[in-house]
Amino acid sequence: MLCPSCGKEIAEGAGVCSLCGISLSPDKLSSTQTPRPASLNLLRGGPKKPRPTSKKALASLLLGLITFVFLVGTISFAISVRSAHVIHYLTCLCLVPVAGLLAVIFGHQANTSIRITGYRLSGKGMAAGGLALAYLGLVAWVAILIFVVPEVDISSPKASADAAPVGWLRTINTAAVTYMVTYKRGYPPTLSALGPPKAENSNVRVEPSEEAAGLIDKDLATGTEFGYRVVYIPGPVNSTGRIVTYRVHADPVESGAKGDLHYYTDQSAVIRVEEGKEADQGSQPIE
Repeated sequence: MLCPSCGKEIAEGAGVCSLCGISLSPDKLSSTQTPRPASLNLLRGGPKKPRPTSKKALASLLLGLITFVFLVGTISFAISVRSAHVIHYLTCLCLVPVAGLLAVIFGHQANTSIRITGYRLSGKGMAAGGLALAYLGLVAWVAILIFVVPEVDISSPKASADAAPVGWLRTINTAAVTYMVTYKRGYPPTLSALGPPKAENSNVRVEPSEEAAGLIDKDLATGTEFGYRVVYIPGPVNSTGRIVTYRVHADPVESGAKGDLHYYTDQSAVIRVEEGKEADQGSQPIE
């Protein structure tokens, strides 16, 4: 049974509503009692409808979080810029102000909407959080533009730490040490000595040897890879008949263009790089 005044569910046969106090006599209402408005019932703890959340406040909070994420990415990539990371660095740097400004716009619009509707909309806390993150991100982004960006050189040799020639030289260094340990003859006399063994019949397996140790692939053993010429120079044979030093150069086949990078390594396994000219043991090491 429901109260005809406030709508509260009451027990069958009850004479008075326990919420609004109205008489439930079947013939008439009590002359001393009057129905109470629904608004008063709400104040007394009646059922309340949840306020809808402002969509702009939610958008402001999400965009504020995105701004902060892009800001962290910008700082991370700026600390260690590499060729594979340049596009990520520039993307984060450009997206921070876009997401931040949108968060600010939606945050202020959400606050305005909430006030105009007499706070019938919720989301003021979301809008405040989005605005705080956005303003923090924008201030930090301006600081990065002033103090960090001028110091980042995305064309520097450090940007080539992940370049293909670096991988080739690392492979050769590892293969040279393996060759020396395996055959007890020092470092290999030629680059092809690190390459795969040749078989006249493809169905016949040829075991690796000092002449073809099978430690690097065929393409690298030929000394030419993707526009680079790789040159292996063994050191002199010592009194024990071993080669204890070597040098490796990786240079562009068509050199001379601005920004061309030349690479160098030796038995120290340190890889060095030079821009515009052949690298040697005095060139800048790659970290």
